[in-house]
Amino acid sequence: MLIAGNWKMNMGYQQALSFLLEFNKLVKKEDKDSFIFFPPAPLSLIFEKEKFYWGSQNIYQKIKGALTGENSVQLFKEMGATFCLLGHSERRYIFGETDVDIEKKFSLVQEQALIPVLCIGESLSERFQKNKVLIKKLSWIKQYNKYEKLPFHPEKLPPDFKDLSFIVAYEPLWSIGTGEIPSVSELEDVISLIKEDFPTVKVFYGGSVSLENALSLSCDKLDGFLIGSESVNPHSFYGIYKQIKSC
Repeated sequence: MLIAGNWKMNMGYQQALSFLLEFNKLVKKEDKDSFIFFPPAPLSLIFEKEKFYWGSQNIYQKIKGALTGENSVQLFKEMGATFCLLGHSERRYIFGETDVDIEKKFSLVQEQALIPVLCIGESLSERFQKNKVLIKKLSWIKQYNKYEKLPFHPEKLPPDFKDLSFIVAYEPLWSIGTGEIPSVSELEDVISLIKEDFPTVKVFYGGSVSLENALSLSCDKLDGFLIGSESVNPHSFYGIYKQIKSC
C-alpha cells in the first residue's frame, strides 16, 4: 500500500520543515517509498532533497502562457514530482472544475510523464446511485487511448506499481469531514466497479481517514489511502501507515 498525504493549504514553510524533521525520525529508510506527499506548490522545493515521492495538488490546462497565478505541470516535472492530483472534490465543488477541465489536465499530466491521481466520488444525495455517478466520472477515460501507455516508470516504485498508468482515488463526499465511512463491502464494490473497466489501475480511498478507522477501511482490493487532515501531523500520518503495515 501507498499512503498519500494531501496537505491542501494547511502547511506553512516552518511547519513543513518541522513536519519532515519529525517524520524522518519516525520512518525507516526502507519504508520511505511507501509515502506520497501533495504539498502546496511553494513548498515543493523542500522535497528536492527528500527521499519521498511527491506530487502537485493541481495544475493548469496548458503548459505555459500569460496565466498569472497558475502552475505548470512541466515545472513540477522539472522539480522532481512523480504524481499529480486531478479532480479533487474541492477543485470540483469549490472551483467549479468539470470533467472536461479534468480531461485536459489528465492529458497534459500524462504527456509530461507524471502519474495522474484522479479523484472521484459522490455526494450524500447521490450515495445510493453511486455506480451511475462514478461510471460517468470515468467514462471519458475509456475513449482516451493513451491511458495505458504511460512512459514514466520510476525504478523505485513498488513492484505492483511499476506499470502504472494512473491511480483512482475514491473519495465519497458524504464521508469527508463527517467521520462516517463506507463499509468494507461498499468499498470493495466501488473498487470492483472501477477495475471492471480498468483492471490494471490502482485504487486509493480518501474520506475522513484517521487513526481510529484506517484498519476498518483496509481490504485486500485497496491499493492505498489519500489522507487529508491527519497527514499534517507526523505521528498520526505515520501511525496510520504502521497500522496498515501490521495487518
